[in-house]
Amino acid sequence: MFAQDQTNGDVSAGAIVMIDDSRDDADLARMAFEQAGLEQQFLVMTDPVEAVQVLGQDSDLRSALRLILLDFNMPRMNGLDVLRALRADSHFANLPVVIMSTSDEPLERVASDALKVSAHFQKPAVFTDFVRLAGDIRSRYLAVA
Repeated sequence: MFAQDQTNGDVSAGAIVMIDDSRDDADLARMAFEQAGLEQQFLVMTDPVEAVQVLGQDSDLRSALRLILLDFNMPRMNGLDVLRALRADSHFANLPVVIMSTSDEPLERVASDALKVSAHFQKPAVFTDFVRLAGDIRSRYLAVA
């Protein structure tokens, strides 16, 4: 399901989409990015199948999108399948996609690396670590040159 809540970030600065079936993890990530100085809108999509459909069809979102945060272990469609679907669309071929998962399984890394994932992080268990990670992701993928 496409979650309607988002931060009040500046749409001219772009948008971040987090695809994660865990509402709690998505809320924690949103708060961490806000504390790390997020300027972009932060949208949450909890249904990976619907996320692929929306990202494929919503031209306003496609043009604003700067980064996708992607959970790996989700029902209906796992993160690898989402990544495969996104990379098949030329619009998303070079868009930064960061996998954030509770798992640190090496096979997940190998499979996602083959699909040009930008980075793969294990979700931090401590909020201050999550804020630090959000800041690192923000400076690496969202910094304006």
